[in-house]
Formats: sequence, C-alpha cells, structure tokens
Amino acid sequence: KLLLSTTNMTFTSYRAKVLAILVKPFAFLSMLGAGLIIHEVISDNNKRKLTYHRILCAMSIIDFLTSFWFFMGTWAIPSGTLGIYAAAGTEGTCTAQGWFLILYIASPLYSVNLAIYYLLVIKYKWDEYDFLRKKAWIWLLVPPFLFGLSVAFAGLGLQLYHPANLWCFIAPYPPGCSGSECVGRSDLYNTFRWAFYYGPFWCAVLLITFIMASLYYFIVKQQKIILAQAPPAALFWFLGKEYEPEKTKADRDRRFARQAFWYLFAFYLNYVFPTTVRAIQINGTPPFGLLVMMAIFGPLGGFFNYLIYIRPRFLRNKKKHPGWSFIKKISNVDEEDHKLGAFRTRSTMKPEARARMVAEAHYQLIFERK
Repeated sequence: KLLLSTTNMTFTSYRAKVLAILVKPFAFLSMLGAGLIIHEVISDNNKRKLTYHRILCAMSIIDFLTSFWFFMGTWAIPSGTLGIYAAAGTEGTCTAQGWFLILYIASPLYSVNLAIYYLLVIKYKWDEYDFLRKKAWIWLLVPPFLFGLSVAFAGLGLQLYHPANLWCFIAPYPPGCSGSECVGRSDLYNTFRWAFYYGPFWCAVLLITFIMASLYYFIVKQQKIILAQAPPAALFWFLGKEYEPEKTKADRDRRFARQAFWYLFAFYLNYVFPTTVRAIQINGTPPFGLLVMMAIFGPLGGFFNYLIYIRPRFLRNKKKHPGWSFIKKISNVDEEDHKLGAFRTRSTMKPEARARMVAEAHYQLIFERK
C-alpha cells in the first residue's frame, strides 16, 4: 500500500526496530483472514459459482500473497544492507518481495469491482444469471489481476525493486544515486511509483467513492429520505441494525447495501494512515506515531475483509443460537451462506427454479465455447 514507500525516511535504531517488528503480527492476521476466505470459497462448490464469492476469493489470494511479504519485512532485504534492522535476505528475496508488493495494486482494483458488483445488483437489478449471461463476472475477476501482473513484470524488467527501509519496493539503487549511476531505471523511481502504483491507487479511491456515493443516494431515494430534513439515524442507515425479517424489496436492498458499506469502511481504514504518511512525505517527515498506525492498519486488509465476510453468518447464528460460542457462530455454515450474492437479493423464484436457470446458463456458456 502507500506505506510501501519509506525511502526518504530516516529512523533511529530503536524506531526502526519497532516498525520492523510491529508490522509482523498484523500481517499474519491478514494472511489468516485471507486464507480462511480462500478456503471457504474453494472448498464449497456452491460458493465457487457465485460472483460475490469469486471476487472475494480473488482479492483474498492477492491479500494472502502480499501479506506474506509484509510479514517477511526486513528479513527479505539483503543481509548486510546498511541501516536496515534484521536484514537477512538476498537480492533474489528482495526482488521477489518488491514484485509481490507491486502486484498488490490488484487488491484496491478488486475493491472497485466489488463496489461495481453491489451497484449492479442493488440499483440495476442484476442477478447471478445476468453475470453469467453477459459474462460480466469475467470482467470483474480478470482485469485487476492482469494489470497487477503487467506492472509487476514491468518493474522486474526495469530493475526497480530495491531496499526501501521496511521492505523492498520501487527505490533508487544504490541509495542516493542519480542518472546512469543507478541500477536499471531506478533513477526514475518516483515516476514509476506513480505510474505503477500510486496513480492506479488514487483512481481506485475516486472510483469506489463515486460508486458507493451513487449507491448511498439510491438507497436514500428509495426510502424517500429528504437529506436536508432527515435525522442522523436516517442518514446513517448503514450503521443501523439488520431488518429481520425482510418484509419488502427495500429491506433486502438496504441489508445488502449495508454489507457493501462495511467493505468500504474497511477499505478506507486500511488506507487512511498510509495515505496520510505519503502526503506528509511530499514536504516533510511524518511523525513516528503516524508510522506506528500505518504499520498496524496498513497490512490488515485480509483480516478486515474476513470479518465483514463472516458478518452476516455471525448475525444469523447469534439470533438463532444465542447460546453458541463465538467460534461456532462464525464457523457454522448454513443454507443462507450459499445465498449471499445476487441470488439472495433479487430472486423471487424458488431455489429449485433458480438452480435450473443457473445450470442452463452454465451449459449455454460451455456450448458457446465449443
């Protein structure tokens, strides 16, 4: 994330140790959360067929891989690198770390596509059949990964991946070099940071904000809320309790949109501190406390996504089985888990009819390929 770039920062030995160590437990939590999502989707035949779960699985694969390299931290930096605490790697591990951390740009792009998915389902009435028939699920899954691969391999060819204090990223090498003194095109490291990471990232921030604002306005309009006269509770409907049972189409839309906004909050929380650090770096040095917050929240994307992913299941089990333990409430998969997607929101058909329709769509796609 934006915390990746720390080349221009200098730390005391103590602070460098704190940051290098602090990031590891939170990166591990992200690996754990992302891994659990991957396992749930891949091991469940029903979930593998739903666009919502496919997007979460793809994003979690990226989160898992990059969280591993966040966890490695300075261990991947070549041993003996001056001023780096616990550097124990080689040029190969440094290059691999830089490659995967650039690949991470795919994660915010998947967040944009998840927002697009919610917009299509809630506002434009799409169901799973639409995603299959129009092959939209391909466009939601493939482009972010291909873009991440493209910029990661481009950086590899340009020899851009070098130590950047807490890990390897796009950085000048040797440090402080200029022009032909630098390895590859690392003299243009700022240009490539913006071209390969920061530019696409800020486009993703603007897109996801616009999409979710559109979705917010749709729900507000659907509920006939007058913004200038509405009480705070009505304006912040997405923070309210779940409506059970769902009596109307508007109730279903609101429930589904609430889940979308939780993903948005996680996205912002994941990036707010790295973004602030990067903004301060333009003209100065960020305070150590802000760097600590960056080290804590920056690597937690996979963990945040898992908490939101299991949230509907936890709420259902909490209501149905209040005596269950917390672990059982989050782990007990029921029939509703297989409806967390366009099926659950749009469908007024019986499950058997819906299953037949989706099966026919799959068959049609296979037939067209042949």
